[in-house]
Amino acid sequence: MRLRKLIITLLIGLLLLAVVAVAALFFVDPSDFRSQLEARATAAFNRQVQFDGPISLKRSLRPRIVIEDITIGNPDWASGAHFAKAEKIGIQVALLPLLRGDLRVLDVSFTGVEVFIEEGPDGANNYTFGDSGDSQKPGVLPSIEQLKIRNA
Repeated sequence: MRLRKLIITLLIGLLLLAVVAVAALFFVDPSDFRSQLEARATAAFNRQVQFDGPISLKRSLRPRIVIEDITIGNPDWASGAHFAKAEKIGIQVALLPLLRGDLRVLDVSFTGVEVFIEEGPDGANNYTFGDSGDSQKPGVLPSIEQLKIRNA
């Protein structure tokens, strides 16, 4: 009898935990993570990345995060202020593999992209990212099932 109550209590506790986790997903505001997202993108590109527009999250088994008005900065020597601008970037991932720690990118879409490519007098270019030395290993991007670019 005691074991049965313990199992029932444990199952009810797990169910409540699952309900709270799902409810938290619906009430979390992705804009609260703006500074963290900008910091990680800045570190990845080794350039200043800014998200000036709204950030939205479409919740489902295939959630999509949409970030608007994105800019990637140029090196100091470049004549333009930005290397690239985009009106909107959307990334869709598979939720169940993500919960297991496996990032599976289903779809990436870019809208309103402008890229400003420059080369300096010393042969340096603004389209090579990261440290030019051998101290940093190149990163590996996850595979992307579908890539869309509109109004570029």
